[in-house]
Amino acid sequence: MIGALLFDFDGVISDSIEIHFRGWQEVLPPLGIEPDNLVLRSHEGEPAWRIAQEMCAAAGRPIDEKEAHRLAGLKNSWFRGQPRPELYPGVSEILDYAGRVGIRTAVVTGTNRQNLHHVLGEMSTRFDALFCDGDYARPKPHPDPYLAAVAHFGLPPEACTVVENAPMGIRAARSAGLFCIALQTTLPAAHLQEADLILPDHTALLRWLEESAPEIA
Repeated sequence: MIGALLFDFDGVISDSIEIHFRGWQEVLPPLGIEPDNLVLRSHEGEPAWRIAQEMCAAAGRPIDEKEAHRLAGLKNSWFRGQPRPELYPGVSEILDYAGRVGIRTAVVTGTNRQNLHHVLGEMSTRFDALFCDGDYARPKPHPDPYLAAVAHFGLPPEACTVVENAPMGIRAARSAGLFCIALQTTLPAAHLQEADLILPDHTALLRWLEESAPEIA
């Protein structure tokens, strides 16, 4: 049986990837760097400062960690000044189902807590735990974020299922020894092949939970 569902945030709970990309479009072009949407989507799940480094490196303009943190701070401040992104259709129904059958839930994300609460607001109380940048030693694709969630719930790895949408998070989940479902919300299936199961959207995830989850042990 599944004891806990561990959700990535941007691209899984929050339909926010394009807003983040617009933030990078505000921050990077003044430095002569054009942000690459595929770089963002491929590295989503990592902290914003790491994504800044990846975008600058892809443009042939590598930056050090101090500059990456500065740029990430600018982008995150811009992001929190925008209207709250929508949650994906089906998220509330999945949380309702988890509550009915006694599955614990957590958000496990590379975003910071300010961004998380900006998007979730009171919805954050519907999750049993929140793990953000700074709550673990090493970010995705390292296993630390998911290992922290597993330890918090006191469950064996085989009782925890991860829901992801990007390669960095999938690698983190698999490195932690967890069953990983990838949703095709921000990338096509070709980019998600390391996951144990690929589903198109949240409707399919809820159907899988209702029909198949009791068989996962």
